[in-house]
Amino acid sequence: LAGQYHGSRFYRQRMPCVRDTVCALLIDRSGSLALAGHMQHVIDCANAMAMAMHRARERYGAFAFWSDTRHHVAVDVLRDFGDEQLISVDPKKLAPHGYTRMGAALRHLIMRLRQEPAHQRVLILIGDAIPCDDGYEGRYAVADVVKAIEEAEPYNVTVAIIAIGSPREDPLAEPLKHCFYRIPDVKELAQTIGKIHSRLVS
Repeated sequence: LAGQYHGSRFYRQRMPCVRDTVCALLIDRSGSLALAGHMQHVIDCANAMAMAMHRARERYGAFAFWSDTRHHVAVDVLRDFGDEQLISVDPKKLAPHGYTRMGAALRHLIMRLRQEPAHQRVLILIGDAIPCDDGYEGRYAVADVVKAIEEAEPYNVTVAIIAIGSPREDPLAEPLKHCFYRIPDVKELAQTIGKIHSRLVS
């Protein structure tokens, strides 16, 4: 009105918009998570997180994985990135099964995220973070997981691993300390996943 500024950075009202972020929740559904009695709590937290992202108009997908040797690594699609409706994770579809070949599952989701147009791409894996399968353990398994996460960086995919439980050995804690979060009590999962997501997409 004063005639001294001719910029266009004025607005009259705030309108809801789609966030330029895509997030993948990857749930470890191997047998070890069930033995610890954590699966139902993981499902509840995944559903709560999905609800929050849905309300924030953030594109997201929910997936679960398990393995049975290197010849069979399954990634189940619980909700794909293109789905518009809020879809709750059905416990019946997450019956614990098989082992934990993490590197292959991470690579598959990283590839899927690379195909999604977004400024920020986030992958959050929830499980016990103990890679294990036939011939897939120890240094080899750790190196494979670390390499999979390193391969994601050039494609602007940020990976976070939330590990549940208090194992005697924690092979991924040191090599992945920049993106690894260990919570001894599964009841801390809801608060932890919320904080991590908020920090990664801010």
